[in-house]
Amino acid sequence: MQRSVRPEAAQVPSAADAAVTALQTEIWRLVRARFEAQRESRGLTQAALAAQLGVPRTQVCVWLREPGRMTVKAAARLLIAMGAELRCQVEERPVDGIKP
Repeated sequence: MQRSVRPEAAQVPSAADAAVTALQTEIWRLVRARFEAQRESRGLTQAALAAQLGVPRTQVCVWLREPGRMTVKAAARLLIAMGAELRCQVEERPVDGIKP
């Protein structure tokens, strides 16, 4: 049995998908900025960070290069290794015309 997939649905990201991508990109940007600051101030390298985390240097390179590849867990581990932490906050917003 073959399933039919509506191509237009697969190609158009939902508002939720866009919000998730924006959040993921923002987390990545913050981690990357922390790494760049640590590289300048302490001479931190990807290899040193990888050794501290017990992962290959190539994994740290992928995390720092590709926002979509860094999970929240990876971001938290990287930040902790760099002497920082990730904090989140939930903000109310209207949903489909319903006020919070």
